[in-house]
Amino acid sequence: MWSRNSAVHSRTDAGGLLIALALCLGAACARAADTPPAGALTRAQVQAAADAVARDPDLPGKTTQRSLRFKKTDSPPPPKDDSLPWLVDLMKWLAESARLLVWGVGAVLVALLL
Repeated sequence: MWSRNSAVHSRTDAGGLLIALALCLGAACARAADTPPAGALTRAQVQAAADAVARDPDLPGKTTQRSLRFKKTDSPPPPKDDSLPWLVDLMKWLAESARLLVWGVGAVLVALLL
């Protein structure tokens, strides 16, 4: 059936078209699944190609690749000196934040001079 506008099909025509299209695609997929692929290689062809690559003098054979690894240490870590741990932490903090402290002292000096 046609709608008033002759360029637009009605829904029933579109539904029938979609069903027909789905049936055609289903048949094509079923046919393609039954046939073996045309470019499939046999086991003998793959082995012959591998042998040809192995005989090629430009390609290296088996090589040994070395890699670096961390050395395992069996010795225990050195003991920590627990004398005044808060003082040690304070010195670490001062060392890490020295740049900020220098800027802070400089800002205080500039404020005093103005």
